[in-house]
Amino acid sequence: YRIVVPTPFPVGNVNMYLIKGDSLTLIDAGVKTKEAWHSFQQQLRQIGYAPSDIDQVVITHHHPDHVGLLDYLPDSLPVIGHWKADRWVRQDEAFFQQHQR
Repeated sequence: YRIVVPTPFPVGNVNMYLIKGDSLTLIDAGVKTKEAWHSFQQQLRQIGYAPSDIDQVVITHHHPDHVGLLDYLPDSLPVIGHWKADRWVRQDEAFFQQHQR
């Protein structure tokens, strides 16, 4: 299933995907805004799911419009992605302080 959520960025709306297999997998997690979260929940309901039904999340890359809604999902939810995105996904405070401009 394709889920489209709004962003405040010039890129416009972004796509997220929900794949049902052995597990219910969310591909990418949109941008961290209330509008995106509400849109995400509404579209999940339309296809018969709730955020609590998601078993895992796969992140294609660490940009804010792909990882933002992770903050709305349970911390216990497995998040899978490239090792270089790990510091962004975990929100490693030491990494962020080291790379502030």
